[in-house]
Amino acid sequence: MSRPDIRRSTVLLRPLSDPDRDLVLSWRNSPDVAAQMFSDDVISTEEHRVWFDDVRRSSAQRYWMIEHTGRAIGVADLTDIDMANLRCEWAYYIGDVSARGQSTPGAVEYGVLDYAFLGVGLRKVSCQVLATNGRVAHMHRRFGFRDEGLLRAHVLKRGEPVDVIVLAMLRHEWLARRDAFARLFASAVTVLDPAA
Repeated sequence: MSRPDIRRSTVLLRPLSDPDRDLVLSWRNSPDVAAQMFSDDVISTEEHRVWFDDVRRSSAQRYWMIEHTGRAIGVADLTDIDMANLRCEWAYYIGDVSARGQSTPGAVEYGVLDYAFLGVGLRKVSCQVLATNGRVAHMHRRFGFRDEGLLRAHVLKRGEPVDVIVLAMLRHEWLARRDAFARLFASAVTVLDPAA
């Protein structure tokens, strides 16, 4: 991938760093973010410390802090990176409530998909979305993700079973759509490689 020009971008995906630790924990434990996660459990400081240190060392995961116009607003990730089968899972969340409803998620999705398919060389990117989060499932479909399944009553949210939508995109599907999204987002997002 070409060297990024951070000065032109309004969205920066940069590797997580130690100063991000407390902010990420506060977001993850916030009711707004927890509502879209598979688990409602409150994460302890020690659990978070172990997780934070593990993900920064793991070659099977890439985590980014999402910054919009220089302000940290959320987290994006690739997980379960399987280089033998060239596939992974991806997810993101906007932790800063004031940053929701902007075009930032589209720029994040473009940047992460381009990184996964062209930077890492993967052939498949999958994601799982709570069926109650139709807005995010719709955005993934707009980018070209296709439904691969429905995990019925897969997680419990506040004690109630919730379905999970499984979506995926293949490399050739991204390449067929990439130019249209590049016109919208390429100059708006910079992705720094957490594995570098």
